[in-house]
Amino acid sequence: MKKFVALFPVFLWFKARIGGRAKLAVTIITLLGIGTIWMVPATLIDNVLKPIFMASGLPVPMLVILMGVLGGTLAHGIIGLFVGPVILSLGYELIKAWINSDSIIEPISVNGV
Repeated sequence: MKKFVALFPVFLWFKARIGGRAKLAVTIITLLGIGTIWMVPATLIDNVLKPIFMASGLPVPMLVILMGVLGGTLAHGIIGLFVGPVILSLGYELIKAWINSDSIIEPISVNGV
């Protein structure tokens, strides 16, 4: 609903310019249609571009960043939008480093046994 607040000045301009109740209804329907037409692509582009920009320059796969963005946002709101991908990428890198480590831990001998 907050996005329609931006269209309020246009609504007032149409009301002052045209006048009349029948034309007012047409104006409202037109403004809602224009708002919907512009908001749907903007929302889709936002949901696609945000993970792409957050993942640029990182060796972490896009799917991990996308899962971090969505999960963080669902769990913690606007703060989770930024914290979620960071925590998930750190976890991904730590698990990847752990799997790729070639060091074998040998048992410690006590008293030469």
